[in-house]
Amino acid sequence: MNHALRSILSASLLTGLFLASSASEAANTVTTVTGKNTVTTCKRAPAGLSSFMMEHPVDVHTIKSTLDAGGIPGEVAGQIFDPVNPKEIRSRISYDKTTGILDNQLFLVNPGDPLPSSSDKDFDADQFAFIKVKVDKVYISCKPRAAVMLTGKTLDGFPIYIPPAGAPYAFSFSYTVGAEDQGFSDIVSLSSGLALLYHDKAPGTISWTSPKK
Repeated sequence: MNHALRSILSASLLTGLFLASSASEAANTVTTVTGKNTVTTCKRAPAGLSSFMMEHPVDVHTIKSTLDAGGIPGEVAGQIFDPVNPKEIRSRISYDKTTGILDNQLFLVNPGDPLPSSSDKDFDADQFAFIKVKVDKVYISCKPRAAVMLTGKTLDGFPIYIPPAGAPYAFSFSYTVGAEDQGFSDIVSLSSGLALLYHDKAPGTISWTSPKK
């Protein structure tokens, strides 16, 4: 078989696989319209969550707690509330099934910086606060929307309020069916007994585990 023929057959095979995959994804979606809401969700949930990463701005006024956020370093607070050139807070949340760890890192950027931040950024060095959670349960749902919730216990974190270690923790979001590079929505971070944070949308990536054969 000559090289040209092999190339044509390979291209045809890849096209066939792509079309089959697209058809499979389309067959696993359902769209409903209720009032002003149009929602496309999955009929069959993914086998499991492998990893995800997302990043979004944080408006300090959307953080809900009865506690006083007195633990923010003075130099950081000065940059956040600078009346002339305030910095923007970003939250970068990531999870990896192999470690079972969810990391939520807070850092500062200049307003208008790319979102998400460049992958070569040293997030560990740039963070001014963080929370690290050992995930013990992952919920994946298609109803009423395609959504994920992770729950676990906080292992360590910066004491913005009080030391957070030991607090139950939950993180949830809605995702776009059939996309790995995508946007997430209705993102909720809950550190039980400490604080609640909601954000509407965030860019990021997600990957799923393959079903068992």
